[in-house]
Amino acid sequence: MTTKPTIHCLGLLVGLGVLASAPVAVGQGVVPVEQRHAFTAGELPMLMDVEINPFDTRGGRYELLNVRMDVFADVLTNLTAENDAAEPAPGFAVVITGFAAARVEDFAAFRLLNRMYFTSGVEASDGIPGSGPDFWDFGRVSAPTHAWRETVAIPSPFTGEDTIDVMVALEAEYHVFGTLLGTVTTGEDLCHGELVVTYNYAVVCPGDVDGDRQVGLTDLLGVLAAWGECEGCDADLDGDGEVGFTDLVSVLGTWGVDCRE
Repeated sequence: MTTKPTIHCLGLLVGLGVLASAPVAVGQGVVPVEQRHAFTAGELPMLMDVEINPFDTRGGRYELLNVRMDVFADVLTNLTAENDAAEPAPGFAVVITGFAAARVEDFAAFRLLNRMYFTSGVEASDGIPGSGPDFWDFGRVSAPTHAWRETVAIPSPFTGEDTIDVMVALEAEYHVFGTLLGTVTTGEDLCHGELVVTYNYAVVCPGDVDGDRQVGLTDLLGVLAAWGECEGCDADLDGDGEVGFTDLVSVLGTWGVDCRE
């Protein structure tokens, strides 16, 4: 049996978007914040480290609980196969196998890829490549997979100050099934997908603007002083990019709370 050599497709980053954190309500438990990274590769093989941001504790006001990595990946190609044996192949098919993975140091998400494309059978080889009753054109095919892993404890790479390199990998091989001899031919391969990193955290002291783990007058004044658009500032308690009514309600709703106890 002859097949096309192994296809290696390692994520080429082409787009990066970091989503804003979900609103933080007073008394809310676990809150997720996501980073989404799109990748695609048209030339194989390729290798690319995807750079993500570490978790921002907002001056100790947020506590990271765990981390989840998801890789949604797909291999697309134009696929044909031919029976090269002297006998018919009624169970003629092509199997696409491989894996998707993402890794940061010792923390890795991994999932096997396995997709089979069937036919209604082909005849014995006619000796003419690329056509005839021994040939099958599958058209444009897809082999999607989803790898994920969630931490129990917090690995150190996610909680430092430096950016983090995540290696994203997608590998695929094409195999003829149902005949002793066969040839698989693919067109231009396209590997694409998305890496999603989710930080699940808790608010250590809701309503605490100045970071002293108490909620009182200075926190109220901090909200009033920063009123309006204020991306990333301490008074933006709900993380929506501006200081407004919900931040004021958060302070007033937790007035007098002492998180040091």
